[in-house]
Amino acid sequence: MAFQLKHLHSMFSFRLYFLMFRLQLIRLIKFILKKFEIGITSSNNLLFPHHTKEFIHNKILLSKTGVLHVGAHFGEERNHYQSLNLNVCWIEAVPEFYKILQNNISSFPKQIAHNYLLGNQDKKIVNFYLANNEGSSSSIYELTEDNGFKGLKMNESIEIEMRRLDSLFTEREIQLYPNWIIDAQGAELQVLQGAEKLLGGVLSIMAEVSTSNIYIGGTNYFELKSYLHRFGFIPLWEPNINSHEDVLFIRIV
Repeated sequence: MAFQLKHLHSMFSFRLYFLMFRLQLIRLIKFILKKFEIGITSSNNLLFPHHTKEFIHNKILLSKTGVLHVGAHFGEERNHYQSLNLNVCWIEAVPEFYKILQNNISSFPKQIAHNYLLGNQDKKIVNFYLANNEGSSSSIYELTEDNGFKGLKMNESIEIEMRRLDSLFTEREIQLYPNWIIDAQGAELQVLQGAEKLLGGVLSIMAEVSTSNIYIGGTNYFELKSYLHRFGFIPLWEPNINSHEDVLFIRIV
């Protein structure tokens, strides 16, 4: 009987702790979202994040007027940004893709583009690997053999000069773009390390993260989370196990 009572007490204590932790987490997230004037209603509550991720991100983007999008590719999100009436600064590493990007955004007066490969070193020539999915998975890193994407591989490599973002823009210049999207295919940490002098003016960062081994030497989610925590950022949700997905980080200090 004593053992049963002790077991029931342990189960009750764990459930109570879990409920308290969950309540504190929801309160923290609501506090953060209130900072961006995002209301939570029964139709977009935090208990169903798969319904709210895009809603929350759009609200945060609308809280200010500008987006810095690193890893532009062909500017696939250009129409969405236009619908939100945002100023957009696109950055694309591959010269061939950059030309297509320029053409694609030519009718959007609030969107500009630059041809840079961003990283944590300045004016260093590096190999950049081009993927066979129209370049979407191109990276400074090669793919692992078991990357989880059937048929995905690197076709060729080109040499590109790497630049630090904080050597290209001043804090004042970057103020127009306080919300960042980083899609650097495994090099997200390197991009942010090369932007350290600018992170104080950033409100949110949507980063593509990996919890599986996709790129050889590429950034994993836990490294990125630890690094951004140093600058006052926390993730609004956690990625799934063995996934490659977007996570939104919000600066709270």
